[in-house]
Amino acid sequence: MVLLWWSGVASAEDCPSRDDRLDLIDSAERSLVEADVDAAEATRRELEAALGCGAVANPEMLARMWLVEGALLSLGGDETTAAASWQAAARVSPGTWNPDLGDMLRTIYETALQTSPSGSTPLSVEPELFRWIGAVDGEVITRFPITVDPGLHLVQVGASEDDVRFARIVMAFPDTPVVVVTGLVEPTKEEPKPEPVAENPPPEIAPPPEPVEHPPVSLHAAIGGAVGLGRPSDTTDEPAVKLLVPVETGVVFRPVNAAWIRAALRAGQLMNGEFAYGDAFGEATSPTTVGFDIAGGLGARQGDLGLLAGYHWPGRVAFRGTVAVQLGALPAAIEGRIGMDVLTNGAPETAFDVLLAFRPRLVRHREGFGDGDDAAE
Repeated sequence: MVLLWWSGVASAEDCPSRDDRLDLIDSAERSLVEADVDAAEATRRELEAALGCGAVANPEMLARMWLVEGALLSLGGDETTAAASWQAAARVSPGTWNPDLGDMLRTIYETALQTSPSGSTPLSVEPELFRWIGAVDGEVITRFPITVDPGLHLVQVGASEDDVRFARIVMAFPDTPVVVVTGLVEPTKEEPKPEPVAENPPPEIAPPPEPVEHPPVSLHAAIGGAVGLGRPSDTTDEPAVKLLVPVETGVVFRPVNAAWIRAALRAGQLMNGEFAYGDAFGEATSPTTVGFDIAGGLGARQGDLGLLAGYHWPGRVAFRGTVAVQLGALPAAIEGRIGMDVLTNGAPETAFDVLLAFRPRLVRHREGFGDGDDAAE
């Protein structure tokens, strides 16, 4: 019986990945083809050490490693030991060969395969595995002992296929049991994964508030007060300072959540006099005004900002800047306006408006915005 023990295991932090292993075997083959024997051997040893951690070895990569080893031994004149490497490469991955090694080494390789030993050998590991797994030549083994062909074999043991903790290349002789002592002790419970702790954890940042979804189409109904500041008239009784109670009704469109357009009809009652105007019948007065406004601008969680233009009979073209403040979750807002009225028969007047606007929705959700339940209502 052959008893083998090895405790050299690479740490998980330094363990090469699968791609790193492929880079190593590529480098070893390249050095060998370039006749840099020392570099090829050093890289091969580095790759062999990397088998003791990380993932279970890939059979083709393992075969390429043994081909490099066989070539190095053959070039060094050790044909007997080289034969074991050639035979192991052919056994784990038949057909794998690097044409760059040349015809001479190919002939030596084929000759070695004709002298492969016959028979079988039992192989086991100690301590016995329970939850952990083993692998022989890249093939996962869940229970030992197993029977292997004589020759070189890679034995790996670990917690899983991606967490190898031990590796050993052994030489199995015909009918001679091989016992590999790993020195590993399986934990009685699953090993807890430590939670990463940042040395200087970043401050917690409150998530941004959910965006307010404005209805794409809503009613506009408003009432409030307005002040117009004009010049005293020498020919009419129209007051210079006008106190007006306006009412409006219309529709607000929001083609996107952050923009709005409003069209509204407007009427108002002048509380401290009458408007003076002239028409086809001569000079006249009226205590009321009627007209229409078109407004638009940008919207946000807190309210709306925009510009307004309209015509108010008798004889006024209105221009305003508007600011509306949303009243919490209610479909209502306080809207302030400042601007001027351009009179068709007089000097412009400064104008101020403050209105309470109600905005009940007419269409609940625009397509593609909001959740499916609401959109279906």
